[in-house]
Amino acid sequence: MKYTSVRTDRKGRKTWTFKPPQRYQDAGIIKPQIFKDGRAARYEIPRLLEVLREFDKGGIVAVAINKEHNLTHAIFHYLKTKNFVDSIKNHVSEELILKAISRDRGHVQLKYLNSLSLNKIYQDWVKTLGVHKANIWAYSLVRLFDFLVLSGVVEYNFAKSIVRQSESYKKTAKKISPLTDEDVEKVITECFKTFKDSSLGLAILLTYETAQHSTLITSLVWDNLDLETGIVSFPSRSLTLPLTASTIRLLVQQKEMWNFQKWVLPYYRKSDRSYRPLASRALTHRLNTLATSAGVEGSLTMRAVRDVAIKSMVKLGLDSASLSNLLGQSVEVIKHYYHDTDKKDVLAKRFPNVEKG
Repeated sequence: MKYTSVRTDRKGRKTWTFKPPQRYQDAGIIKPQIFKDGRAARYEIPRLLEVLREFDKGGIVAVAINKEHNLTHAIFHYLKTKNFVDSIKNHVSEELILKAISRDRGHVQLKYLNSLSLNKIYQDWVKTLGVHKANIWAYSLVRLFDFLVLSGVVEYNFAKSIVRQSESYKKTAKKISPLTDEDVEKVITECFKTFKDSSLGLAILLTYETAQHSTLITSLVWDNLDLETGIVSFPSRSLTLPLTASTIRLLVQQKEMWNFQKWVLPYYRKSDRSYRPLASRALTHRLNTLATSAGVEGSLTMRAVRDVAIKSMVKLGLDSASLSNLLGQSVEVIKHYYHDTDKKDVLAKRFPNVEKG
């Protein structure tokens, strides 16, 4: 049998010595063993060879660990196994953390580690290390116990029962001014500096002029626009609104470039080689990049642009009933936009053609 030598003494008695290569011994997998009974040797040695084969395949074996061993023994055995070396060899910090845990709690026997005791250990770490490091150490324990469960040493990964605290970071309070009309204009100007952002610029401009939800803006098709009269229609809202002359000129240019497909604000989707409307959720990242380039602080979203538009209308004197009609929301929902009730009805000033079916 492999790695096995047989010796016969002067009285004819045989002993079988199983001595695996040093690399297996260094990994703590199997130590040399001597059998004086032939039947035991024929049964045990094939089993030991199977353990070595599993180790070579990357299987996790722990024949040298049981519940009577302490945490240090389990950690150092785990660090030497092929499973750990292959998966964590480039993550030195994980090994350092486990060794630190060994120094901290290495004397504790595995049979005494359960949900209650591990949570007590975790709370001690929070007091001495802080929440952030305590959470990292707790995660390392989860990995160690995964190994012990797969090895059959323990039945359950008690480390997963550790109730970890959420980490709170002290942030320097920085007062960010609310988005203003000037900020919106700066971002729109930034968008029209490049062709790829021109559709986004139009989306912001239309949101600012109409105060409609971004999904209604991005889903516009050319049939919704009458560029001769300067009217945009929102069929799902049964609403028509006028546009400014400058916006109409930009839309005329947009149509000259994109009239071969139906969307007013399109993008080319490579996955199916088709033109689709701008995705509202995909706008946020690009908006913030453009806002930074334009020197605008804070988080810029289409919702923020819409809020600026609504506040601008309220400042002009648009009454709550007309604003409710424009937004399709109840007066109760939009009342927070009004700081006083002495507002004149100026719907005809800004939107003389507002119609609701």
